[in-house]
Amino acid sequence: MAGNPSPLLSAGILLLLSLFLPVRSSLLDGRVSHGARPRFSRLMRRPMSRRWPASGAGGLTRSRGCKKERRGISRRENSPFGVRANANEVGVEAKSNDQGKDAMALYRNLISCDEPTIRGSISKSLGILSQAFRVYGPRSVIISFNGGKDAVVGMHLARAALAKHCEDSGLNFEEQKLRVIYFLSQEREFPEVREFVENQVSKFNLDLITYETDFVSGLKECIEKEKHKRALETTEKDPFPMGFVLGTRKGDPNCGKQNHFEPSSDWMPAFMRINPILDWDYGQIWNFLLWANLEYPSLYDSGYTSLGGTHDTRPNPHLKKPDGTYFPAHYLSDWTLERAGRDLRRSSDMECDLQKVQPGFSSANARTVGLIVVGDEILKGRTPDTNSPYALVKFREACLQVKRVAVVPDQEDDIVEELRRQVSACDVVVTSGGLGPTHDDVTLYAVARALGQPMQRSRKMEDHIRKTKAERNGISVDEVSLTDGEQAMATLPLGSFLRKNPDKPQAWPILQCGRVFVLPGVPGFFEEKLDTICEHFLPKRRKTPLLRARLSVDELSIVSALNTAVDRYSRVSFGSYPLISGRKEGGVQTVVTAESENEAEVKEAMAYFIECLSNKSSVLSVDTYNRLHGESASSD
Repeated sequence: MAGNPSPLLSAGILLLLSLFLPVRSSLLDGRVSHGARPRFSRLMRRPMSRRWPASGAGGLTRSRGCKKERRGISRRENSPFGVRANANEVGVEAKSNDQGKDAMALYRNLISCDEPTIRGSISKSLGILSQAFRVYGPRSVIISFNGGKDAVVGMHLARAALAKHCEDSGLNFEEQKLRVIYFLSQEREFPEVREFVENQVSKFNLDLITYETDFVSGLKECIEKEKHKRALETTEKDPFPMGFVLGTRKGDPNCGKQNHFEPSSDWMPAFMRINPILDWDYGQIWNFLLWANLEYPSLYDSGYTSLGGTHDTRPNPHLKKPDGTYFPAHYLSDWTLERAGRDLRRSSDMECDLQKVQPGFSSANARTVGLIVVGDEILKGRTPDTNSPYALVKFREACLQVKRVAVVPDQEDDIVEELRRQVSACDVVVTSGGLGPTHDDVTLYAVARALGQPMQRSRKMEDHIRKTKAERNGISVDEVSLTDGEQAMATLPLGSFLRKNPDKPQAWPILQCGRVFVLPGVPGFFEEKLDTICEHFLPKRRKTPLLRARLSVDELSIVSALNTAVDRYSRVSFGSYPLISGRKEGGVQTVVTAESENEAEVKEAMAYFIECLSNKSSVLSVDTYNRLHGESASSD
């Protein structure tokens, strides 16, 4: 017993460590990459710089931070980074009646931030907002403040930038006020979010404009009112500029290729979209909120990672604990899953222009194809790859040019790299394998990363799973509940869609993500899905004419003649290979092929090649060759 410390002493040591050593989440200090993808069984088992006593599956202990000051609002008691534990030092509490001084204190602390993961982003965002206030003026810049985490970051950055602008321009901060706009849906808004917005408006003396309508209608009404107000104040007839600060980030649904300053679409009133946090990622958002000790809606402490309305938002299933409760939002280590608790949007996000994953592309126009086979078991020789040979035959029958075939391990980074390479070079890419609920099934997450899309729950896939499960168990769809694994199956890259087999509409649908068809690796399932793709989703073209000449000489004997023909017929694809099977004892055979979309040119090129041979009697036969497994029509 003398060698073992008492439980009380051990608890005391752990308490002292938690108080005096900085706790850093690997997600927030940048050691977990944007693409790190956890499995359900090891969701929170993130790499840590030090091992700390943890609750649940791991990560930061929730007891060190989240304090609910009032219903619907959460904030951190202490900065988890050991940078500034006192919120007053950061300058966000605004306890003084002098809002201008508090906002300037915030600005000074932001520009002096020494947290490496957010320091550069803070400086860039403040610069963008400073330019917005300089060009449009404080009264013509309005902050979209819906109470979400991105809006909270944008609002406080704008407070700081406005304070600096007023100081440099000799303006009174109290008179200017920060203007914010809130689009409220009475039926669908979370009460926690509404209470949070009201609290922040009162606390920071914000000039709030509220519209109980959708974004577009409210924005149009706001601009019309501003125009009317301006007309009463001035005789100028020219349109006046207005800027709306949005919480748009790259990777958000339907954002397209927006810049930090983006004019509104033609069908919208004229205004400038200002995107100060466009380049921020999920980890930086939470890094900033926790470092600056900012308040945020308490829903984020209950597993919500992206907030919409009550009709389309649930806690993120990837944060669910074994006891049915959820980890806080900042525990999410795979940032592509940020919107996994949100239903896919059926219409465009009005804050952004609708952009599809691969705009203007249709698989029906494809001419080239690539194939990616995923599986450690193939690379290690435990399982033969039968999908590649089968796919090559089907692609040839579909008159598609195969540009690349790759076998990659069950590693997300390797799959992403190969996907990006093939998507940039091929019209269509087909993947095989890496689908399922186990730890090494990472293909879907790799597809999302490669295409720059977040993962989000698909209502159509969810409905299909429910229907299939109900039919299998002989129950109604309403009685079906989905397991965590089934919810994971319904979480797909944003912008993907399900394609049904027209001949078997009840069969499991085929997932298409832009140019990528994602297929299972089990040979029977793979072949069935690929047959459907080639039959129904790829173009119907006339088979490419191919002639095959069989010669009784080796390849060295035909080099000169073949090079001459290749130089003359540049649009014809020539090939040659030695024929091993079926050759006569002591003899040598070589096969030469010629292929082109122009049948007459193929015949002319082959005839020219034969004419160039020094030994024309070596030609044994010329075949019209259509299939890889030997269907041919012989001609002499």
